[in-house]
Amino acid sequence: MQDFPTKPWQLLYMEDFLSAPERFQALFQTTRAILTVISIGKENRGKFLEIAIKETQEALSSGAHGIVYRNDDCNFADFRNIVKSLKEHFPDLPLGVNYTGDDWERYGFLKSFQLASENDLAFVWTWFSGIDRIDEREAIDVQRIWQAQPKEIFYFSGIHMSQSTLQHPEKSIECSTLQAIGYVDGIVTTLPTEDEPENKLERFEEIAKSYPYGIYLEKSQEPPPNFKGSFVIQEFS
Repeated sequence: MQDFPTKPWQLLYMEDFLSAPERFQALFQTTRAILTVISIGKENRGKFLEIAIKETQEALSSGAHGIVYRNDDCNFADFRNIVKSLKEHFPDLPLGVNYTGDDWERYGFLKSFQLASENDLAFVWTWFSGIDRIDEREAIDVQRIWQAQPKEIFYFSGIHMSQSTLQHPEKSIECSTLQAIGYVDGIVTTLPTEDEPENKLERFEEIAKSYPYGIYLEKSQEPPPNFKGSFVIQEFS
């Protein structure tokens, strides 16, 4: 008889298949999760661990369900060490990483998955999923990303992000959402820009409503009052 995993994020795609919505619920124990992004680098150089611990505690006090650690101008070796220390400091908290990429692999998924596997982290978030062709990244086979993903790790990634420029602007949010379902576990987008339809989020929700979906928010942004998404990924402030 197969032992049941002791931690929610250890649920696997094996005999006891769990869908992405089931895995999301098991991981965060809520239907609406707040995931706070904490940057490692820039202003906190030389005090990576001290400041990251302090900001994590503040985020939890403010209602965060999980924490995403993102390298800012922090190199991979330093980021790797700090993530290891943070996992040791918060062993039972759902933690994730967003390694933002490098010249070798600009999407950042390989080293994000590596860090998550090494440290038994709950999830990974990358800015761009490869579903959309964008000016900011080279085209990539999404099967490569899917095959690289350790299936015990929940994977969030983005479509129609405001930080990117679609090479095919006629591609609808509905089309990208349908393509993302099954390739990523949690689909992320951003608030509509001036160049996007005002009803972007409503159209996104209509397609993604039975799947884990949410929005990324910068420090000054607030979720729309009628947004029903599964999660919000928000910068620490």
